[in-house]
Amino acid sequence: MEFNHKEVLKHTKVIDGKKDFGLYNTNIYKEPTTTIFEGESSSSDISINISVFERFERLFTTLDYLFESAAYAQEPIEVVITDNSYTENLLELIPEKLNKYKKHFTRFVYHHDPHLIQSTARNRALQSLSNKDTEFYGQLDSDIYVSKSLVCTVLNYLRSHKNLSGCSTALAGFKDSTIDSNIDKFSNLKSVQIRKELMMPGEIGEEIGYWSKDSDFLQTTMIRGVMFYRRAVCELMNNGEPWSRHLTVWQNVGFNIELNENRGQIGHIIKEGVVALHDDRYDPCSVSNLRNLPQETVKSIILICLRNRMQRFKIHDRFEKFTMGSLQYLFKCSSQESMKILNVCKLIADIISQCEDVREASIESWKIISSDELSTEIKVKMYEMIPSLFQSQVNYKSIKTFRSNNILQPIYHISNKIDY
Repeated sequence: MEFNHKEVLKHTKVIDGKKDFGLYNTNIYKEPTTTIFEGESSSSDISINISVFERFERLFTTLDYLFESAAYAQEPIEVVITDNSYTENLLELIPEKLNKYKKHFTRFVYHHDPHLIQSTARNRALQSLSNKDTEFYGQLDSDIYVSKSLVCTVLNYLRSHKNLSGCSTALAGFKDSTIDSNIDKFSNLKSVQIRKELMMPGEIGEEIGYWSKDSDFLQTTMIRGVMFYRRAVCELMNNGEPWSRHLTVWQNVGFNIELNENRGQIGHIIKEGVVALHDDRYDPCSVSNLRNLPQETVKSIILICLRNRMQRFKIHDRFEKFTMGSLQYLFKCSSQESMKILNVCKLIADIISQCEDVREASIESWKIISSDELSTEIKVKMYEMIPSLFQSQVNYKSIKTFRSNNILQPIYHISNKIDY
């Protein structure tokens, strides 16, 4: 069955880490399925997960560039696709497309589950890896395209720097021209102007990281785009589910910050010719179109505030500024109103830390929202957030022990110089 994506998104909410489609629930295929395709290579040292959301054409473009990079590196890979779209249309297209890739992969796994969100999709992929000896785990979305030398460069770097937990490369966004021309443009990373245009790590300097002595690696506390980790590090985090199901947004930020707090060293390889491109063209299926994104964002802020309160930390001003900007965009409000929303989030976090009973916490949170001088429209959206926080005593207990995300540091910080 075909769906109007915009119409479905109008009715889609995230409830306890799962997508709910409202009046479309009965029409959307519900049971998760797994289909496995065997490749021609017998062994692999790396498994890569690609998360998909109704992006048929983008996925196969992503695979074209990924397999070209794997072939250049002479590194066969295991690929795990996690697809949380409404239909299994991708499954009809995959067999024919895989014929030209067979010699470049050991195993190609396709998971379809429409109820997955990004964090649970990534956890599902990690848990489904077949080769227990695979050393590296890669993660990217189906709208990211890699340069030819990326896989080779990243794996060589991780193998020769045993103290690193993970790394990424320069990430650039594009909306026009061809993929190849943009890869060529952004591959010239020696240009100061190019560095200023990057999505990650952005304008490169010691204020946002620290160069290693070989000058090809910038240590930071956050990586995005194409992320490669040591598999064992991921599996040790949060009982093998390193991406928190409580967060619909900012799940990667939390993952990487927690990794850094656990003394894992991560950062970016900044080297000419090694770059990933993010497809910034309009996407009607983006998570930014979810009906309850404002409520999920507020929930994430409250949980981060809660953890910070429990750990006796202050929220860092850079995160606070970033949060206010997000609130202004989502609620279409002024900076003064966004500060009020943030203060309400902090107060609700205090309530959760003090109340053991879910009903009591829910009532007190209602009071806080009602008493603040927020506009009626914003109050309504804040009220809609409460059920996801206080839906049951069991869920509430899980939230009270939330430890997965701490964004009170700057996203980047100067750390001790890396010595290899």
